[in-house]
Amino acid sequence: MSEMLLVVWDDDALHLESRATSIVADLTKMIWTQAMHNEKEPQGESNSDDDVENDDLQITQKRKTKLINSVLVAATLCLIFTVLGAGWRELAIECAVDYKR
Repeated sequence: MSEMLLVVWDDDALHLESRATSIVADLTKMIWTQAMHNEKEPQGESNSDDDVENDDLQITQKRKTKLINSVLVAATLCLIFTVLGAGWRELAIECAVDYKR
């Protein structure tokens, strides 16, 4: 028997256990349903091609592209490089002025 790992994520830490329990229950139900379905099906006939075709026909809902994270990262990088550049500039001016004394 091989060990498997299930990683569960939830925004609220208090709901992790209930979420993991429901996922395990759903997976167990799905596996047992498929096993029962396979036992009832005759050995010579298989509808796996039909299942694949039905999965391909499902229409997925289009989601809008959200660029807010990319914009925030770009703005942060610009701010960092601007501040670092200004700091190096001030350091160079200070070194140039103090060197002449």
